[in-house]
Amino acid sequence: MELYSLSMQLRTRKLASILIALITPLSILIPLAALLLTSCESGSKSTSGKGGYVSADSFFYHRAKGDLYKIAGKECDPKQTGRLKTLADSARTASPDKDHFVAVNDSDGTPYALGIGLPHNFDRNRAYPLIVYLHGGIGTEISTKGEHAWEMLGGLRDSIDLIIASPSGNRFAPWWTHRGMERILHAVRYASIMYDIDTDKIFLAGVSDGATGCYAVASALGGNGPFAGYFAISGFGGMLPNLGVRLSIDNLRKRPIYNIQGGKDRLYPIEAVNGFIEYLSKEGVPVVSKVYPDEEHGFEYKELEYSELLKRVKEWSLKD
Repeated sequence: MELYSLSMQLRTRKLASILIALITPLSILIPLAALLLTSCESGSKSTSGKGGYVSADSFFYHRAKGDLYKIAGKECDPKQTGRLKTLADSARTASPDKDHFVAVNDSDGTPYALGIGLPHNFDRNRAYPLIVYLHGGIGTEISTKGEHAWEMLGGLRDSIDLIIASPSGNRFAPWWTHRGMERILHAVRYASIMYDIDTDKIFLAGVSDGATGCYAVASALGGNGPFAGYFAISGFGGMLPNLGVRLSIDNLRKRPIYNIQGGKDRLYPIEAVNGFIEYLSKEGVPVVSKVYPDEEHGFEYKELEYSELLKRVKEWSLKD
């Protein structure tokens, strides 16, 4: 099946290495204070960019906001370790305790919206699982779809306490590109700065283009990313090679994938989707497929799937 050939020589071959560099700080990001203090106490100056030190306030603010380009090649002033710890502690103390959205930026300063859905009975003293949700319909120039996109899975909070974060994607930031994946990873970073996240229980879910994005991230990050598993709904990972994204079977084998599809999906015919899932299964990818024969594209039947999604949120863990 040429569509899924791993020997394809594509321009995006280096995407995985770029993303590994992006997610490396996430492995030490939580608790946040530990990462920030490490950055301050190391006293080492980066050789990239102009180098040098920035104030604790600038270092903290720009990392939280996503303005990494403003501190590229710089480290936190090691003399301001105490101030940085104070900022880290106060961020969680003063973070919003209700559902909300914020304006954040790509590493080059491009703004977009990030939505956050909190547990009904939010408690700052608890660590919560995190689901990063990727919306569909990214063919527009709108950069605010993530404001309320997380509500697609908001009903899960009636049965389990968790946090849902939804970044915004668009035609300039498809989920399977460097910029799109940067937004996905920053959703994890932002949520981890503001709230206590169970780092063994971080998941990536998406509908339509968002589901295709889940396959792209799983292929790019493998076992090196923060995600314990993927929920791909009404998407088609098999189209990624046609979009210039190489599929790595080795990486796809590293984390479980739960694929949900409507049998009457006119955008992604079930025959093509089933063929892709069968291919992955034969290659040893831990993918489970659920088909609703009479459902169309989208996730209008989401209530029927909540129990299965909840089961996997409870069972899947990076500890496994």
